[in-house]
Amino acid sequence: MPTVTLNPNSADGTLSGSTEVTLVSAPSSGVNRLVRWGTIHNADDMDIMLSVFMANGANRRVLFQSTLNPGDTWQLDSNDVIPLDSSRSIIACLAGPVNSQEPDWTSGWADQTIS
Repeated sequence: MPTVTLNPNSADGTLSGSTEVTLVSAPSSGVNRLVRWGTIHNADDMDIMLSVFMANGANRRVLFQSTLNPGDTWQLDSNDVIPLDSSRSIIACLAGPVNSQEPDWTSGWADQTIS
């Protein structure tokens, strides 16, 4: 009978203008990463255009793309689970620079291994 082990993890940081930032990295081979939550908060005093993608090498699949007003927070619903394998990660970037403060982000996931 296989054994399933779940190891919870999280990360946080700030976005950096139009430079892509990894919110959740790809797991190692043989591990399924189950992304449970993520938030990006616009603490700036102007609107930002936010894009969140699932990345597979140079390929991008849009998970979210919209404008966040000052004080707004984008949130990955905790009822959703995004599975990642060793070739996929979740990244985010802005359409351009911010006025005074880069958005901050947090993410959480569990790594699933079967032995």
